[in-house]
Amino acid sequence: MVWGRLVTLLITVTSVCRTHAKVEGLTATAQFSQHGIVGKVVFTEINRRYVEIKVDVSGIRGDSKYNWEIRSLPVTQTSAVDKCSDHHLGRVYHAGTLGYTHGYLTEDGVKTFKESRVSIEGRYSIIGRSLLVTNVNKPSERICSTILPPVSETAEAVFVDPTTGSVSGRVTFSSSEQSGDLQIMSDLFFTAGTEPETWEWSVYGEVYNPSQPISNQEFNHVILDLSSDIGPVQIGGEAGSTRYLWTYTRQYTLEELVGKSLVVYNYYHGQRAASNIIKVESTRLKASFLFDEHEFGSVTLTQLSRYHPTQVEINLPKVKSLHIIEGDCVGGVLYNPFNVSTSVPDSGSSDQFPVGDISGRYSDLPHAFTDLNLPLHGAHSVYGKLVKLVLQDGTSVCTQLRKDTSRSTQGQSAKENIQDDEMLKSQKTDYEVTVSASVDDTLTEYRVKWKEPTSLSSSNVVAHRVYYKEYGLETVIGHKDVPLHKQEVLIIEPYVDLEFQWVELLADGSEGLATPYFDLYVEESFVYSSVFTPGAQTGQIEFDWSIPKASDQFLDVIPEYIVEWKEVGGPVSSSKVSGSSQTTLSGLKPGVDYYVRVRVRIY
Repeated sequence: MVWGRLVTLLITVTSVCRTHAKVEGLTATAQFSQHGIVGKVVFTEINRRYVEIKVDVSGIRGDSKYNWEIRSLPVTQTSAVDKCSDHHLGRVYHAGTLGYTHGYLTEDGVKTFKESRVSIEGRYSIIGRSLLVTNVNKPSERICSTILPPVSETAEAVFVDPTTGSVSGRVTFSSSEQSGDLQIMSDLFFTAGTEPETWEWSVYGEVYNPSQPISNQEFNHVILDLSSDIGPVQIGGEAGSTRYLWTYTRQYTLEELVGKSLVVYNYYHGQRAASNIIKVESTRLKASFLFDEHEFGSVTLTQLSRYHPTQVEINLPKVKSLHIIEGDCVGGVLYNPFNVSTSVPDSGSSDQFPVGDISGRYSDLPHAFTDLNLPLHGAHSVYGKLVKLVLQDGTSVCTQLRKDTSRSTQGQSAKENIQDDEMLKSQKTDYEVTVSASVDDTLTEYRVKWKEPTSLSSSNVVAHRVYYKEYGLETVIGHKDVPLHKQEVLIIEPYVDLEFQWVELLADGSEGLATPYFDLYVEESFVYSSVFTPGAQTGQIEFDWSIPKASDQFLDVIPEYIVEWKEVGGPVSSSKVSGSSQTTLSGLKPGVDYYVRVRVRIY
């Protein structure tokens, strides 16, 4: 089997061209809330030479003292597990040893410093990098935050090309709205554990056609020669092993890049992959509360990328409490993926409360705030969970957090909107869809099943075309044509959350009616898969496994594993293993090959 190659390149750039002279008044902020320390550090360019650093912090206890420094890589806001480690944040960045220059942070309050070695624009910009605050007396207590500009825009390219081998990963670019600099962070790796390689990359004016082999396409009009301007891109042997962040200072706007193609290639082996760059909106989830079919309130969560905090908007009448829960409205439990044991009444940082304890973190429930412990991406996302309100009379009301598509229909005509609504009612209801997704290292195996509608639009329908794309993006990764009545398809991609769409395929090859995209998300993960031959004497297999790393996130809280095994062509047997990552299978046929895999449910 040939595994598909997927590389995701995320480009964030301001739509304002930069000038080569320093622009006064540029700002960037690192906001943090960890280990009981709450605050923010604001960097402001005050003239051509100096940056003002304003530190506002609370929660420092006793004689504690904290070193603070700038690290080279951003913080991933998808998990609380190890996100502030050296592995994730990289080395100390250029002139970023602020604790050495200005002293440790030793008390609450506001302090202001002037710094000549830190810049918010240009080659050594700190935008997109991270601020790390470490307790000197307790080095394991690390607090971190990405240094972000006030506003940015995003575009993305998704690569699928089986001719280039098993490569996956992400590259993130962020920029100050005013400066126009482009921060480029690469995290590309070989899924098969191949030795690291150096590849070239460029942006071309030609549009890539994903329906045609890349070998039949030419790319000649270079828009950006990234290899010459900032250097080639490194592809590592495993996830997270070769991450880099550059600042690109050429004058290009987002509009100039959108619609162009991005090509990565290896001259020595004749390998390349391409994709078109598209503009990407923020991930936006919404829980709408209805009364007599009219919305009386809502909770909206917005996250620009996995490196940004979540913006929360609450549009509700006065309520007693607001929480995010798992399960149903009556018996559901507080969403607590990091197993936080207790909350800190009226104080504390966001990580000291369960993810779903919104009222605990914000007792007065402001209408708008920024939360650093509310991920919308990754295995610990709140997507699909319930928002539970307790009204003033004690009544509980729940509704599910779903993708907010209200902004995606902007620019459509009223007729198109009505058609979309009718399609949603008739087609999506008729298609009864289930999906299971399994992860082996970084590859995801989606097994999608559905029940066909009782009636199709035409007697000329001969098959279903199942399109799939990454959740929240516009570019289609690929499609599968499935004959009528088969109602099942297997799709294998690197670890991403996919959306699926069903289109009627007519006898003349044209497409008929289409459903909206189903936003289905990963529910299961394979953590181990192999082939064993039992011992001739014992008829047993003894083996163990480790917790997987999937898309730069660790699955750290696993209640039980499901071990499955089968002979070639035989039925599947299974058993559950709790509290251990090893087991022994007995009663097997000596000398016969058995396929064995371990599965765990993730949320």
